[in-house]
Amino acid sequence: MTIHWHREWRQTMYSAMIKNSGNFQYHAEVKSYKFLMGQDGGNPIDVLVASLCACIGHHARDFLVEQKIVFSTLIVRADASLAADKLSLSHISVKFELVDGQATDAQKKDLLRQAELCPIYNTINKSTEIELSIH
Repeated sequence: MTIHWHREWRQTMYSAMIKNSGNFQYHAEVKSYKFLMGQDGGNPIDVLVASLCACIGHHARDFLVEQKIVFSTLIVRADASLAADKLSLSHISVKFELVDGQATDAQKKDLLRQAELCPIYNTINKSTEIELSIH
């Protein structure tokens, strides 16, 4: 049996799909890219947190390049905690690290503001506290 469910909201910019054959593996497809979630892959929460890191990292990298701040590597790491009811995330801590890079305190503050332009950050931040810091 095939059930087709589609609800037209508005023109979409982003789209993803998963396929599951009754096991613990979820084959995700985003544009032409495919990856495995669940068994033998990241769980959906891991992927959400990684997406947050990538989105925030994108905005941070753009800021660093625009400000001509030289660095060899930008590391964005996030740690998330489940709420007591295990139905949502209660807290996400995001830390930035510039390897071989120097930024002034003012630039670091501006970098954190730029990171807040991430759509994923803003979507999650409406219901979950997200703490940003730079080291």
